[in-house]
Amino acid sequence: LLPMKLKVRWCATSIKWDWPNLGTLPKKVTHGLKLSQFSDRFGLGMMYDPCGMGRVDDECEEHDVCYVGICVPEDYARAAAKKHPGLVTILSAKKWEEWYDTRLARDLLDEDVDLVVLQGIEVRETLYQRGHGEKPDPQRVKDALDPDHPSPGVRKNPRKTWARFSVDAGVELT
Repeated sequence: LLPMKLKVRWCATSIKWDWPNLGTLPKKVTHGLKLSQFSDRFGLGMMYDPCGMGRVDDECEEHDVCYVGICVPEDYARAAAKKHPGLVTILSAKKWEEWYDTRLARDLLDEDVDLVVLQGIEVRETLYQRGHGEKPDPQRVKDALDPDHPSPGVRKNPRKTWARFSVDAGVELT
């Protein structure tokens, strides 16, 4: 997959985001799919830089611009960049990883918490303390609270860093 950065501008007159028209790419490249469908099926979905959309910071001084990151097959990325220079940029793997870690995933939590599992443990413990049911298995409780253990409960968010996400998704950038 090749990583791309899309520049999307807010159009005040039509009151909507003005995306690069990737629907004009050849059908053999897009498989007849819209960008969102294509990036979900053949790539990793779309990821949004938190700048723009009314949020301005040191990295993004334009309030009417949003940047979207996608990783897609090479033929799609090259066709999009050729058709829309300045709006579609192909990034190197190193630049993508830096942008992903510092911008695209910066607001993601480091851990995913499965409240249903943790509440289940808490309910079982409470019932046991009140004389009902069995004591929860201490090893299962320990595993559920260990973010590095694969059991449900508290787990490291695989999307928090590119290093984690690429391994979890089995993706290698070209």
